[in-house]
Amino acid sequence: MAAIDVTGGVRLWSVPDGKPLGAFAGNGSPGCIAFAPNGKLLAVSNKGVVKIWDLTTRRSPRSRRAPLHKTPVNALIVTPTGSAIITAAEDGSVVLWTIPDGK
Repeated sequence: MAAIDVTGGVRLWSVPDGKPLGAFAGNGSPGCIAFAPNGKLLAVSNKGVVKIWDLTTRRSPRSRRAPLHKTPVNALIVTPTGSAIITAAEDGSVVLWTIPDGK
């Protein structure tokens, strides 16, 4: 389970025992979070940037700016295949983008 706090930081817990698994620092603005269906990636949006965290290695995130959105992102989902993210912004725009593979 994951939650985003008022600083934009993300906290992770084990399900079903509720034990803390860790946290990632934020950038001062709460955003949206979504797990990939396989549970290995976590996408986080803050201030027009989408970060993809690898939860198996806890590697630094791969980041992408959301240049096609003119207003803050207020919805985020990882596709069922885990290969793309769909973001939606306050202005009604919706963007589909490929998750970078870090290669």
